[in-house]
Amino acid sequence: TQLITALQARNDARVTFIGSLEFFSDELFSSSVTNSVTGKKSAQSGNAEMAEHLTKWTFKETGVLRVRNVSHHKVGETHPRGEYTITDDIVYTIDIETKNAKGAWQDFSAKDVQVELIRIDPFIRK
Repeated sequence: TQLITALQARNDARVTFIGSLEFFSDELFSSSVTNSVTGKKSAQSGNAEMAEHLTKWTFKETGVLRVRNVSHHKVGETHPRGEYTITDDIVYTIDIETKNAKGAWQDFSAKDVQVELIRIDPFIRK
């Protein structure tokens, strides 16, 4: 059972499921909470802030990325090939931008980015 589940499909559609209407209640937005590990008490729960961030992400007000430039070539070469073999070492360069709160595009900064490469026709038949 999940309280909150959010996902983005391959077509960039986003959907969020909230398992409880109480999550959005004034009572839970303004209630105090106690950390079960440290015992520290906070005057207000994080539900309101979480709901705000979650809805902004769901409606693509935050977390939107776009690719500006893509280039690839075999190591030691400068021009891209139409195809590569499984043993080729390649250099793949991509410029990614993110939309800020004002709607302007800026460079995306991350410590790591995952790339998924798909082989459309994995074998050359002669």
